[in-house]
Amino acid sequence: MNQIHSTNPYSASNDPFEETRPSPSGLTAIIIGAFIGDGILYAAGTALSWVIMWHLSAQGATGKDLYLPLYQSTGYLLAGHVVAGLAMLIGGYWCARLGNDRRLFRAAMAGLIIMAQIMLHLTLPYDQPYPLWTCVVSLVMPIPLYVAGAMLWRRPA
Repeated sequence: MNQIHSTNPYSASNDPFEETRPSPSGLTAIIIGAFIGDGILYAAGTALSWVIMWHLSAQGATGKDLYLPLYQSTGYLLAGHVVAGLAMLIGGYWCARLGNDRRLFRAAMAGLIIMAQIMLHLTLPYDQPYPLWTCVVSLVMPIPLYVAGAMLWRRPA
């Protein structure tokens, strides 16, 4: 007679379960962190522009009168930089959270991706209506804010 196994091979194991979370590669964490920050910035920036442009339109401004004063408005540009800063902090946080190690390096690389994107935008072959100060701030912000966002995340003990 064949001996019958006392345990069902299809039943769940009795071994203690240790939850493991698959972690994306370093490059994936960098790209996802950059995309999160950029996506938040795009959505929030679009909403901010939409509200202000409709407000100006309701006051009688025409299409030509909307863009130049808006993109040279210190208040609008400062609000945009605040929104961008928050988005970059969140992107850096997620970059660190998704990566296994070297979280500050990975966040700096995500900031570098965003800085490269801004540089491409600022070198388009048409006249940019932005004041010089906002271009400089836009180029300086990404790396420090992504790194600061990464510093906000602490690995659970």
